[in-house]
Amino acid sequence: MDTEKIRAQERVLGVKDWLKVLIIFMIPIVNFIMWIKWLVSEDTNLNLKNYLMASLILIGIFMLIWFIIFLGIFMMAIAIQV
Repeated sequence: MDTEKIRAQERVLGVKDWLKVLIIFMIPIVNFIMWIKWLVSEDTNLNLKNYLMASLILIGIFMLIWFIIFLGIFMMAIAIQV
């Protein structure tokens, strides 16, 4: 790897960079495509990649909690009907 490429990946993202990322995340469908592109790309800044991985983990946890709660409500509704 080039030293310049490593430096670009390790530089701290500024406020302007984070604003660009957050604006992209507000656009439906584009955010999902960019999320995958940034996670797969080797050129992605390491700070951004870590942020994306942490977000992905949190989304997975919240989806699991939502599924457990939904399943519990569904099972209680079935139990009441019987």
